[in-house]
Amino acid sequence: MAAGHEPTLQDLSREYNLVPELLWIIEPDHNPRGGITLYNPCERYPNRGGLCLHEWGEGPFCRFKIPVRFRNRAGVYLLVVDGKIRFAGWSRNLVQRMNQNYGTISPRKCFEGSEPENCMVNHQILLECQKRKNVMIYLIQDGDSDLCDAIIRQLSPAWNRFQ
Repeated sequence: MAAGHEPTLQDLSREYNLVPELLWIIEPDHNPRGGITLYNPCERYPNRGGLCLHEWGEGPFCRFKIPVRFRNRAGVYLLVVDGKIRFAGWSRNLVQRMNQNYGTISPRKCFEGSEPENCMVNHQILLECQKRKNVMIYLIQDGDSDLCDAIIRQLSPAWNRFQ
């Protein structure tokens, strides 16, 4: 991709002759006033070992879930905002990946030795939703990890660059 170009679903179709399926639009939990409920789970971690927060650990974060009807779906998933592919990943179980890894940030995930990708993806979703943008989940059913790696190398989605 050209420098500064954000990859689109059309780029994916042109490069790989693939048309992913739109599965879901992420909707974070909202507070009674209608705003997105913010979480800072690192404040709840006892941190007896004196661990440092990783670069994405401070938050804030949001919570979201996708329906369990997608639990048996496997493949390459894409997080898309305004038609632009922001993140590509691969999973054997989309519901587990979205709900347990990205949709709920536990206190331990915020510290070194844990999973900064989960925190980064959640925080980026929060930022987009705060701007009232839709973060959509697309799936390339049964796409494998090699396809995911190729998409990341070829299209270089913005959030994959944070890793």
